[in-house]
Amino acid sequence: MIDFRLNGTAITATAAAATPAAQLLRDQFGLTGLKIGCGSGDCGACTILIDGAPRLACLTPTARLAAREVTTVEGLPPALLARITEALARAGAIQCGFCLPGLMITLAALLLQTPPPNPEERTAALAGHLCRCTGYTALAQTVATLFDGEALPENREGIGNTPARRDGAAKVAGTAEFAADTAPPGAWGLRVLRAPDAPARFTLGDLSAFRAAHPALLVLTAADIPGRNGHGVHPDHRVQPVLATETAAFPGEAVLALVGPEDALARVADADLPITWTPLPAPPPEVFVERRVHRGDMGAALAVAPVSITRTATTSAVAQAALEPEAGWAEPWGDGGVAITATTQAPTLDREQLAAILGLPEAKIQIVTPFIGGGFGGKLDLSVQPLLALAAVKTGRAVRWTYSRAESLAVTPKRHPSQGRVQIAATRDGDLLAIDLAMDLIGGAYASWGRTVVDRVPIHGGGPYRLPAYRGVARGWRTASAPKGAFRGFGVPQAALLLEPALDQLAARLRIDPLELRRRNALRLGDTTVTDQRLTASVGLLACLDALAPAWHYARAKAATGRAGLLKHGVGLACLWYGIGNTSQSNPSHATVRRTPEGHWEVLTGAVDIGQGSDLVLAQIAAETLGVALDRIRLITGPSEAVPDGGKTSASRQSFITGEAVRRAAIAALANPDGVGDGVFDPPTTPLDADGQGSPYAAYAFGAQMAEVTVDSETGVVRVTRVTAAHDVGRVLNRQGVEGQIAGGILQGLGMALFEAFDPETTRSFGDYRLPRLTDAPEIVCHLIESPHPLGPFGAKGIGEPALIATAPAILNAIGHACGVWPDQVPVTPDILRKLLYP
Repeated sequence: MIDFRLNGTAITATAAAATPAAQLLRDQFGLTGLKIGCGSGDCGACTILIDGAPRLACLTPTARLAAREVTTVEGLPPALLARITEALARAGAIQCGFCLPGLMITLAALLLQTPPPNPEERTAALAGHLCRCTGYTALAQTVATLFDGEALPENREGIGNTPARRDGAAKVAGTAEFAADTAPPGAWGLRVLRAPDAPARFTLGDLSAFRAAHPALLVLTAADIPGRNGHGVHPDHRVQPVLATETAAFPGEAVLALVGPEDALARVADADLPITWTPLPAPPPEVFVERRVHRGDMGAALAVAPVSITRTATTSAVAQAALEPEAGWAEPWGDGGVAITATTQAPTLDREQLAAILGLPEAKIQIVTPFIGGGFGGKLDLSVQPLLALAAVKTGRAVRWTYSRAESLAVTPKRHPSQGRVQIAATRDGDLLAIDLAMDLIGGAYASWGRTVVDRVPIHGGGPYRLPAYRGVARGWRTASAPKGAFRGFGVPQAALLLEPALDQLAARLRIDPLELRRRNALRLGDTTVTDQRLTASVGLLACLDALAPAWHYARAKAATGRAGLLKHGVGLACLWYGIGNTSQSNPSHATVRRTPEGHWEVLTGAVDIGQGSDLVLAQIAAETLGVALDRIRLITGPSEAVPDGGKTSASRQSFITGEAVRRAAIAALANPDGVGDGVFDPPTTPLDADGQGSPYAAYAFGAQMAEVTVDSETGVVRVTRVTAAHDVGRVLNRQGVEGQIAGGILQGLGMALFEAFDPETTRSFGDYRLPRLTDAPEIVCHLIESPHPLGPFGAKGIGEPALIATAPAILNAIGHACGVWPDQVPVTPDILRKLLYP
């Protein structure tokens, strides 16, 4: 028994002394505003006040609460909560929102501090909070408003403006319910036994003794799966088992599940289960998919080219590292069905796969999408859903499960590591004659989104440039490791990291300004791409380069005067292009708009907002089309059986594709006396032939980014001081939303360039996996270029993926400018850079 005061009320808690305070406060008192992102004190999401001081609840044992005053976000004074909420919202610091309640606690403590903290103290306090969405720019603006009185723009409605986010107050106050927050009281838990090493054969012995010792627990094996024991995003690659049968293909693969009361699960150790393991030799890597794009006479171009540059590069596996770990719960639903509430970016795809696994019609599967704490591609694959659904069916009751951070890092698909080679041929004047690119993408034991990643690399590998001759080849490899899958950009960031530094090396060889080299070769309206697709609209790359030019020339001149001594200054540039939506595939979204008896309008679509703000953008599109105020729009996105399919939240498709479906539905509703309209949009594409020729995307986003760095040539430490980004977004729908996506993408690109490398042998927590923090964030300047696309809603395209692609290669080029050496692997750690500088 432990007595303390909780949010101003004296209470008595019953818990073991060592129980983490986070577990006690969430499970016993229902204070789910407190989020658990890591469980190891690395992310700050669980921050609470103990006697007015911020403390990490995941590391604080319950015993330390005795006789103390404990405050969670639910207990903050309403006026203080409202003040911070307004500042966060108007600064644009609200995206997925999972980090916000913990951040709110620290901001509140700083505001209540006497004397007020100085800027260094504020930064130190806030540096303990991770945010994977916003890039910290908006947080810095929030702090400037709260402590220094800096004004922020007012929210305004209308296309191109920034209305107030409808979910902002709930996310900041902790009342927005994520998947781990919503399970009913009394829900059973689930725990998985995973392969400690692999490949390995396993044998499960007689379970009678285990069942006798643990009568409250249900044991699930592959034999309990009533349908297909296999899943995967592509129908021809649905071979990843829900539970392995006899052989585990990668370390961490699930082989057995236990279901029952949480206290009963806690009493079981893996060693209690009668299972034996026999190591197997690792199978040799094999190619599971290969794609190529070939245009022009490559041999002739290389033979006559007066200048040629060859570059090789490798990239590491990178974790999406959304702060919300995979989580969910399931319960029986309807007549023999099951309802699943879980973290997902693709509810329709989940429903289709779960029906096959459970041997049920899709109509018997309900998918409920709660608030999602970030995804970045990592929640496109099934995670907790199959075993939760199976457990609910087998037990007839609600079952919940949340991955630990170690579990999430170990088994969820990461960005593919890559090994690539590119050769560029050019004239002495800088006209590109040919690019020859080959890349191997290292996948895992199962395909995940590997085919989609491999599809994109040869299409985008030549960059957004005019090329008389081009050859791009990409291969996806199967290895005995955890699957590799989708992560913001689908392989295009790896291709840009290979190509763009080679262009700077070419510019250095030719003594041509890198911006002018790119401008000379940039795709223009009317050009054809390497797949022979004619660009007939919305090609804003030249405008992006022109927007950067003044800052570029000033920064390069300034850097040239600051290279004496150990600190070197450099400025680098990279361009990008990105095809919106699926590659050469049908890619529809559906929407329904209907008028209510009260004169309001409902917009129905299954599109999932994972923090990027699509809910608000879709409502803006509907309001603009219908000619009504935003407060007359109600967006309905679930459950799955109640809304039309909005497609996957991936490939920067929601604004462009679902947004256009909503616009068409609104037009149809206005034309219908009953006030109901349906809309569908499927962007026109064509299949690619054997040489990769065709029209793989209906629209392309273009952009360019400029990075400024300081390099300590003695230690090898690189500091990115400013990133200036210019992006052709078609038409700006929500200005703050676009700028927030750009800032978040830049920080993820910075992490990829300098810090982030997932190692399955050592990465167990965010303490092992270096994510960018507030103290790493550069100044970010955005130029939004409008080049309307006729197919997009009001001319809009997309920005989620494009925001990240150019950052890492721009940083590498800035390092090259500062030091005269271009790293050939990322992340560029201090050790790697020192070896380049002092071979």
